[in-house]
Amino acid sequence: MRVLDILEILEDYPSGLTLAEISEKINLPKSSTHRILGVLLERQYVRESYGNGKYLLGYQILSLAKTCVNGIDLLNEARPFMEALNNEFNETVILGVPDHNYRRIIYLDKIDSSHSLRLVSNIGERVPIHCTALGKAILSKLEEDKVRKILENYELRKFTDNTILNLEEFIKELHKINKAGVAIDREEYKPFVSCVAAPIRNYDGMPIAAISMSIPTTRFTSERKQLIIDKLIDCAHSIDAILSLIKEKEMW
Repeated sequence: MRVLDILEILEDYPSGLTLAEISEKINLPKSSTHRILGVLLERQYVRESYGNGKYLLGYQILSLAKTCVNGIDLLNEARPFMEALNNEFNETVILGVPDHNYRRIIYLDKIDSSHSLRLVSNIGERVPIHCTALGKAILSKLEEDKVRKILENYELRKFTDNTILNLEEFIKELHKINKAGVAIDREEYKPFVSCVAAPIRNYDGMPIAAISMSIPTTRFTSERKQLIIDKLIDCAHSIDAILSLIKEKEMW
């Protein structure tokens, strides 16, 4: 947990700390502290002041804070719908939002299934955008040019034999999802796990999140599939409408 120690210490020192000072405060050798700082610098969670060589919190922290603030209304309004879905189907329901550059999906909230066989995940977990139903649902509501820009230097990494690895095939998949209003992960991220997700949009139609249900493929029967799809779409549309009303009230 040394990474968190460093971030929390830098929060207390907005003017920054030197490598020696950080090392002393977390009681870790300079060499080890320097390695951790190197990773944090690369991911922009920490930045270095070139004037005095001190380390400060980086701009990626602002992105996380923005996601957190923007997610408060979403979290509150989506929760009742998540509970309703979980109660009806007893499957894991997840609310996810994209990170600042649409490369990962962050789990904002989740309700677990009570089945012993279920998806294991954590709030705050980050998952790839290209092979998850949450990610595909969100990308499907963006203009194709923007999607191509997002994926320009992005690796369509293989996680299972079902992961889509060809960009043109992936773009076609997004077009289908856009028409259907729902995305399906057919064991593309994790073996034996299927997932269905519907995008959630803000008042101006931009996708800001998605709500999903993760199901062991053995329970994702044809009889349940359409019921789940219909309910997810209804819930996503209801959340859309509520968020739009909240925005309208703010503008009054």
